[in-house]
Amino acid sequence: MGSSDPSNTGPRGYAFEDIEVLDRIGAGGTADVYRARIDGVEGDRRIALKTPRLSDYETVEASFFDDFVEEASIWNRLDDHEGIVDVLDWGTEPYPWIAMEYMDAGHLGDRAPDLPLERRVDLFADVCDAVFHAHRHGITHGDLKPENVLLTRSDGELVPKVGDWGLATVLLEHSRSRDGLTMAYSAPEQIDPDTHGRTDDRTDIYQLSAVAYELFTGSTPFDAAGTGELVHRILHDRPTPPSERADVPAPLDDAILTGLERDREDRYETVLYLRDAVEEAMSAGRTTPDGTATDDRSGPADDPDDTEDDAGRSVGGGPATEPDVGTTADATSTTDGRTVTESATSDEGRGPSDPTETGTVTLDAASDDAESGGLIARLHRPVESLATGRGVAASVAFAVHYPRSIDRRTLRNWWAVVLASTLVVPAPLVMGFVLEAIRGAADGRALEFRLGDGAWADHYRRGLVGYALPLGPFLLFAAVAEPGGAAASATTAEGLAATLTLVSWVLLPGLLSTYATGGLSALATQAHWRGYATRHYVGTFAGTLLVGVIAYFVATGLALTIVGIVVAYLYPMVAVGGFLGRRVRPAD
Repeated sequence: MGSSDPSNTGPRGYAFEDIEVLDRIGAGGTADVYRARIDGVEGDRRIALKTPRLSDYETVEASFFDDFVEEASIWNRLDDHEGIVDVLDWGTEPYPWIAMEYMDAGHLGDRAPDLPLERRVDLFADVCDAVFHAHRHGITHGDLKPENVLLTRSDGELVPKVGDWGLATVLLEHSRSRDGLTMAYSAPEQIDPDTHGRTDDRTDIYQLSAVAYELFTGSTPFDAAGTGELVHRILHDRPTPPSERADVPAPLDDAILTGLERDREDRYETVLYLRDAVEEAMSAGRTTPDGTATDDRSGPADDPDDTEDDAGRSVGGGPATEPDVGTTADATSTTDGRTVTESATSDEGRGPSDPTETGTVTLDAASDDAESGGLIARLHRPVESLATGRGVAASVAFAVHYPRSIDRRTLRNWWAVVLASTLVVPAPLVMGFVLEAIRGAADGRALEFRLGDGAWADHYRRGLVGYALPLGPFLLFAAVAEPGGAAASATTAEGLAATLTLVSWVLLPGLLSTYATGGLSALATQAHWRGYATRHYVGTFAGTLLVGVIAYFVATGLALTIVGIVVAYLYPMVAVGGFLGRRVRPAD
């Protein structure tokens, strides 16, 4: 490998001339993707290389290179999520290029027909989570389709990752044609923005719904003889219900068609609502009223355990079976020094793989105190067994039980924080605990609060910011207020201070939830501030007050007992944080 031209080297040190192109593995409307390899700092590595098809461009303006670099850097900021294709490097010399991780198992469109319905649901949920991660950072994809959901394997299981973030939009804007827009998955606002408005996160919800439609029926939402007819149908028709085109549960009709509404306002407010609706619809179709399972009605029984040849193609494999719903599968594993025993016995009101109601999770069982261990076990509820909806009522039901999902390690860390707080040392850690509860609930997982390996410092820093957020209006007032003045001015100042206090309390739920899930940058987006003027936020604010009142009475009752007084202070914070997490709305 010869010396590299510094002008051709990307920000992460990859040089374009050091990339050896092997063969073309994909072609979109305006770009090509090649399988390649590079001998870099990590040794010989197989990668995917994407470059624009320059023959499609009459002229290449300087802004194209700037836009390409900007979008590549945005994609790079997102790829810390396990559901987003990793960006390795990018550059503009000798022409725009981006090097990505090589996804060796094809794409969702290739593999979906060979997968059972249950596995398709899991993959779709993973894709929704990845898109939600981007929405929380104020980024819309705009070109979601099966071909942009790439697959790889981890421990024999298919893992989906979403690629092509932002680049599709840049390529289209600078192309001489609109062929790059995949019409079958395009939302009405992408075709006729004058009538249907600009694209935003709800455009992604439409496209994901179109992906779900094809994932479960094998067909795109609209059949058409040509592009003109397809455009007309997207703008004027309603898709045929999925259950009329494939053997899928009838509840899936509403779940998917709501996301395919022509008017953006009639679609889901967040991609998580779409994910939950699809999961609930498919779950309803897999069980009968008495809790027994129905047969999986589409696709083979197993996901093939494929291997690869040198080109990354699948070459056979054997089946991997899973326990049937309604049977019992006991498993014991050891992780991080903890022994976890789960009984996957199907029971009314619980999924087949949920832990049992007693929550058999022990930490060094031989030395546990029997009485406290039994109490925690009786109170514990796995987060998967809590309410799944994200409406106000369902979120309140989730929040009041969310504190019961925490593990003993988190509980011990909470006691440490409370003890230290009495010494007036780390009060911001308490706010950090609330922010972590919001994040956990938003991601649908139990609250985990760790203090080791410097985690406490991160919680402390985030807690300081959390405490500062409601002070913003007062700092602004102090900066513009004139010192001194007559009594009338003092009265005016007191009235203004009271108004600012009210404003701070009204904004606080939105400020905390947005900061917890999206960081400070998310607070600067227009989408965050527009969200306050929606019915969604009215419900969030009212629900926060309701959860606060419920938590007050629960905490009061706990404080009357010797054991309960230890967690009485914890309960309101985790409950309110859990509610806000369930109500998080991504930027749109």
